Amino acid sequence: MRWGVTLGVTLLVLLIILFELPALRQKPLRDKIAFFSLLLCGWVLAQFDLPNMAGPVTWLNEWFKPWGNLMEK
Repeated sequence: MRWGVTLGVTLLVLLIILFELPALRQKPLRDKIAFFSLLLCGWVLAQFDLPNMAGPVTWLNEWFKPWGNLMEK
């Protein structure tokens, strides 16, 4: 796990919350839920190494490779 990225992104999310909290207190609950859910989605996506992850085609090839060997026999 990349702890530096996790700590850095967590720190940035906390800074965003601290700067936006005074203005967010006057907003309705729906806006607060949207704000925090978007921040949470961004934080979760930042935890994945997306540029170096295998694509869906690689996953499908690995998943169906045993089935292909079985079907050839």
